Amino acid sequence: MNKSKKYRNRSGTLRKRKLVSEAEPINAPIHIRELDKLRITVVIDNHCFTDQNDLPVVEGLISKPTVPIHTEHGLSYVVETTVDKETTLFLFDFGFSPDAVLKNLASLHVSLGSIHAFGLSHGHLDHWGGAVATLKAHRGTDPKNTVLYVGKEAFAPRFIGQPWDTPSYLGQLDIKQLTPICKLAIKHVTGPTEVIPGGYLSGTMERITEYEKIRPFFLIARNGNLEIDDFKGEQAMVFAVRNKGLVILSGCAHVGIVNTVKHAQRITGISTVHAVIGGFHLLDSTMEVIRKTVDDIRFMTPDYVIPMHCTGYEATARFYREMPEQFVPSTPGSRFTFLA
Repeated sequence: MNKSKKYRNRSGTLRKRKLVSEAEPINAPIHIRELDKLRITVVIDNHCFTDQNDLPVVEGLISKPTVPIHTEHGLSYVVETTVDKETTLFLFDFGFSPDAVLKNLASLHVSLGSIHAFGLSHGHLDHWGGAVATLKAHRGTDPKNTVLYVGKEAFAPRFIGQPWDTPSYLGQLDIKQLTPICKLAIKHVTGPTEVIPGGYLSGTMERITEYEKIRPFFLIARNGNLEIDDFKGEQAMVFAVRNKGLVILSGCAHVGIVNTVKHAQRITGISTVHAVIGGFHLLDSTMEVIRKTVDDIRFMTPDYVIPMHCTGYEATARFYREMPEQFVPSTPGSRFTFLA
């Protein structure tokens, strides 16, 4: 049976709903802990190349040419924050497949036992596909309690398609597969939340720009009905590097990468942007939306822009043309280091 059929409403059509995320109210900026050092290692990304050695903030591939690095349509990062000489590690997203994320972690010499906590940006398969296997493998290396941070609707069934067609099933991260993993606690994030020292999940992000619109072909099952997905549970990560400004790390930026950065500025009270990194989800956008996005990011004057994953060729090329001094490419195995 097609999984989309059991989520139809009585009329057989997709139910309409308000297409604006209901962000948690932000009464005052959070008191963000500033970092002495932030290091982001890319475990999974879509494209692989090796000519990064002379780029700013990039330590180069930490794998050797003889060690395989797997690429796939997905994302996964290891985040390391250093405050007062203490370093803490966080795994943000799990890629599309268990083999890729586990093999790349091994190739990059990242021990699962060194990971203090885990987070998921949103409920699409290319971000949670390796979750169950990774968390099980982590349980075998570390006897301590483990926390997985997720946003709203992380475990909801997802689909892609059009209201007049039969949508395709995109999968569902089943919480029943996670609950048997010993000493795993699942924490749901609504507002800005510190998950490791100096590393914050964004909480629910508000849509402000007029051009970063909800895509009607992304669907979600809610209360037995298929609805247009507004990604109200999507999470980004936010950091503040001392004397440098904000670093924003995105999963897919379904709410829009400009909205994501503006949200980070709003919740922290910090306007200076040091780096914008991650999937910008512009691969299916018009040239007009891409132009407006690049213009707005450029207006924010970040020191570095590092597009990945779902950004798309046209948008990546425009970032390179319009912001050549700030543009840095990414590949699995890249290690970006930001120092105070």
